[in-house]
Amino acid sequence: MNAPDFRETQINPQLQQQCGQANVNGTKLKSMVIPIAPTSEQKRIVTRVDELMAICDALEAQLTSAQSESQQLLEACLNEAIA
Repeated sequence: MNAPDFRETQINPQLQQQCGQANVNGTKLKSMVIPIAPTSEQKRIVTRVDELMAICDALEAQLTSAQSESQQLLEACLNEAIA
């Protein structure tokens, strides 16, 4: 809704000042035309987000593994130092 074209064509013409604050009522908001990406673009976006989420999941697994290995190394070092 903050895209310049949307604000210029949909928001700004509907704005009313109330107590110094710009306001758009719900009825006018319901009548606004909101652009939606074509289905093919939406699918491309979903595919890319899924790819990025898979990378995030892999990185999270690597981080968890590294933290576990770090904890094991610390314990081994402490056990060696005590013994």
